[in-house]
Amino acid sequence: MGTYNTAKLFDLCPRCEKAVENEVNIYLGDTSNMSEVTLGELYPFRPRKQPQNGGLVEGWQEEAGYCECSHCKRDFHCDVFIQKGLLVKIRPNLAAPPYIPSHRQKPSLPCPDCGSGETELHNYHPMIIGRFICCAKSGCSERVLNSDNERLYYVGDRLKIER
Repeated sequence: MGTYNTAKLFDLCPRCEKAVENEVNIYLGDTSNMSEVTLGELYPFRPRKQPQNGGLVEGWQEEAGYCECSHCKRDFHCDVFIQKGLLVKIRPNLAAPPYIPSHRQKPSLPCPDCGSGETELHNYHPMIIGRFICCAKSGCSERVLNSDNERLYYVGDRLKIER
Protein backbone atom coordinates (compact mmCIF):
# COMPACT_ATOMS: atom_id res chain seq x y z
CA MET A 1 0.00 0.00 0.00
CA GLY A 2 1.41 3.37 -1.01
CA THR A 3 1.29 6.68 0.79
CA TYR A 4 -0.94 9.56 -0.23
CA ASN A 5 -2.15 12.97 0.87
CA THR A 6 -5.84 13.66 1.44
CA ALA A 7 -8.28 16.46 0.67
CA LYS A 8 -12.01 16.91 1.21
CA LEU A 9 -14.30 17.03 -1.81
CA PHE A 10 -17.89 18.21 -1.48
CA ASP A 11 -19.58 17.32 -4.73
CA LEU A 12 -22.08 14.95 -6.32
CA CYS A 13 -20.82 11.40 -6.20
CA PRO A 14 -20.69 10.16 -9.81
CA ARG A 15 -21.80 6.70 -8.65
CA CYS A 16 -24.87 7.43 -6.46
CA GLU A 17 -25.43 11.07 -7.50
CA LYS A 18 -25.78 12.23 -3.87
CA ALA A 19 -24.19 15.47 -2.63
CA VAL A 20 -21.69 14.29 -0.02
CA GLU A 21 -18.36 15.23 1.48
CA ASN A 22 -15.72 12.64 0.68
CA GLU A 23 -12.05 12.21 1.40
CA VAL A 24 -9.90 11.99 -1.73
CA ASN A 25 -6.55 10.18 -1.63
CA ILE A 26 -4.06 12.12 -3.76
CA TYR A 27 -1.07 10.22 -5.13
CA LEU A 28 0.99 13.23 -6.10
CA GLY A 29 3.93 15.22 -4.75
CA ASP A 30 5.49 14.60 -1.35
CA THR A 31 3.27 12.00 0.35
CA SER A 32 5.75 11.02 3.08
CA ASN A 33 3.78 12.84 5.83
CA MET A 34 0.35 11.81 4.50
CA SER A 35 -0.80 15.42 4.84
CA GLU A 36 -4.38 16.65 4.80
CA VAL A 37 -4.56 19.51 2.30
CA THR A 38 -7.38 22.03 1.91
CA LEU A 39 -8.37 23.56 -1.43
CA GLY A 40 -6.44 26.80 -1.87
CA GLU A 41 -3.52 25.64 0.29
CA LEU A 42 0.06 25.06 -0.76
CA TYR A 43 0.36 21.42 -1.81
CA PRO A 44 3.41 19.50 -0.49
CA PHE A 45 6.04 18.91 -3.16
CA ARG A 46 9.69 17.94 -2.82
CA PRO A 47 11.97 20.83 -3.81
CA ARG A 48 14.37 20.31 -6.73
CA LYS A 49 12.85 16.90 -7.62
CA GLN A 50 11.30 15.68 -10.86
CA PRO A 51 7.47 15.19 -10.78
CA GLN A 52 7.81 11.38 -10.76
CA ASN A 53 9.91 11.76 -7.58
CA GLY A 54 7.48 14.05 -5.75
CA GLY A 55 8.48 17.31 -7.44
CA LEU A 56 6.22 20.17 -8.48
CA VAL A 57 3.61 19.63 -11.20
CA GLU A 58 1.26 22.21 -12.71
CA GLY A 59 -2.18 22.00 -14.34
CA TRP A 60 -4.64 19.10 -14.43
CA GLN A 61 -3.24 15.79 -13.20
CA GLU A 62 -5.60 13.09 -14.47
CA GLU A 63 -6.43 10.19 -12.14
CA ALA A 64 -4.09 11.55 -9.45
CA GLY A 65 -6.86 11.10 -6.88
CA TYR A 66 -8.97 8.15 -5.70
CA CYS A 67 -12.11 8.26 -3.60
CA GLU A 68 -14.69 5.93 -2.05
CA CYS A 69 -18.07 7.58 -1.51
CA SER A 70 -19.08 7.81 2.14
CA HIS A 71 -22.72 7.23 1.14
CA CYS A 72 -22.75 4.39 -1.43
CA LYS A 73 -19.29 2.90 -0.65
CA ARG A 74 -18.43 2.80 -4.37
CA ASP A 75 -15.27 4.32 -5.78
CA PHE A 76 -14.18 6.75 -8.48
CA HIS A 77 -11.01 8.42 -9.67
CA CYS A 78 -10.39 12.16 -9.50
CA ASP A 79 -8.39 14.72 -11.44
CA VAL A 80 -6.43 17.26 -9.41
CA PHE A 81 -5.58 20.82 -10.52
CA ILE A 82 -2.39 22.43 -9.23
CA GLN A 83 -1.62 26.09 -9.97
CA LYS A 84 1.48 27.90 -8.67
CA GLY A 85 1.96 25.09 -6.15
CA LEU A 86 -1.59 25.42 -4.76
CA LEU A 87 -4.27 22.74 -4.73
CA VAL A 88 -6.95 24.60 -6.69
CA LYS A 89 -9.58 22.08 -7.73
CA ILE A 90 -10.56 18.40 -7.59
CA ARG A 91 -13.10 16.86 -9.95
CA PRO A 92 -14.37 13.31 -10.49
CA ASN A 93 -12.92 11.67 -13.61
CA LEU A 94 -15.89 10.14 -15.42
CA ALA A 95 -13.75 8.52 -18.11
CA ALA A 96 -11.63 6.35 -15.79
CA PRO A 97 -13.26 3.05 -14.81
CA PRO A 98 -13.47 2.53 -11.05
CA TYR A 99 -12.47 -0.69 -9.28
CA ILE A 100 -15.77 -1.52 -7.52
CA PRO A 101 -18.45 -2.50 -10.06
CA SER A 102 -22.13 -1.69 -9.62
CA HIS A 103 -23.08 -4.86 -11.49
CA ARG A 104 -21.29 -7.95 -12.74
CA GLN A 105 -22.78 -10.00 -15.50
CA LYS A 106 -21.76 -13.01 -17.54
CA PRO A 107 -21.99 -11.92 -21.17
CA SER A 108 -22.29 -14.41 -24.01
CA LEU A 109 -19.12 -12.93 -25.43
CA PRO A 110 -15.88 -14.90 -25.68
CA CYS A 111 -12.56 -13.41 -24.69
CA PRO A 112 -11.06 -11.67 -27.74
CA ASP A 113 -7.57 -12.79 -26.69
CA CYS A 114 -7.92 -16.49 -25.72
CA GLY A 115 -11.46 -17.37 -26.85
CA SER A 116 -12.58 -18.50 -23.37
CA GLY A 117 -16.27 -18.16 -22.49
CA GLU A 118 -15.48 -17.48 -18.83
CA THR A 119 -15.75 -13.71 -19.02
CA GLU A 120 -17.32 -10.96 -16.92
CA LEU A 121 -18.61 -7.53 -17.74
CA HIS A 122 -18.35 -4.91 -14.99
CA ASN A 123 -20.72 -1.93 -15.18
CA TYR A 124 -20.29 1.26 -13.15
CA HIS A 125 -23.75 2.82 -12.96
CA PRO A 126 -24.51 5.60 -13.81
CA MET A 127 -21.17 6.10 -15.57
CA ILE A 128 -21.04 5.18 -19.26
CA ILE A 129 -17.91 3.09 -18.97
CA GLY A 130 -17.23 -0.54 -18.16
CA ARG A 131 -14.63 -3.29 -18.09
CA PHE A 132 -14.59 -6.59 -19.94
CA ILE A 133 -12.56 -9.16 -18.02
CA CYS A 134 -11.51 -12.72 -18.87
CA CYS A 135 -11.43 -14.79 -15.68
CA ALA A 136 -10.32 -18.08 -17.25
CA LYS A 137 -6.68 -17.04 -17.52
CA SER A 138 -5.35 -14.60 -14.96
CA GLY A 139 -4.56 -11.32 -16.63
CA CYS A 140 -5.45 -12.64 -20.09
CA SER A 141 -7.71 -9.77 -21.05
CA GLU A 142 -8.98 -6.65 -19.36
CA ARG A 143 -10.44 -3.97 -21.58
CA VAL A 144 -12.00 -0.67 -20.75
CA LEU A 145 -15.20 -0.39 -22.75
CA ASN A 146 -17.33 2.56 -23.80
CA SER A 147 -14.22 4.65 -24.27
CA ASP A 148 -13.64 6.64 -27.43
CA ASN A 149 -12.82 3.58 -29.53
CA GLU A 150 -14.97 0.73 -28.16
CA ARG A 151 -18.70 0.46 -27.54
CA LEU A 152 -20.86 -2.29 -26.05
CA TYR A 153 -24.20 -3.15 -27.59
CA TYR A 154 -26.67 -6.02 -27.73
CA VAL A 155 -27.83 -7.89 -30.82
CA GLY A 156 -30.79 -9.89 -29.52
CA ASP A 157 -29.46 -11.36 -26.31
CA ARG A 158 -25.80 -11.44 -27.46
CA LEU A 159 -23.38 -8.78 -26.28
CA LYS A 160 -21.07 -7.36 -28.95
CA ILE A 161 -18.04 -5.07 -28.86
CA GLU A 162 -17.74 -2.53 -31.66
CA ARG A 163 -14.32 -1.02 -32.35
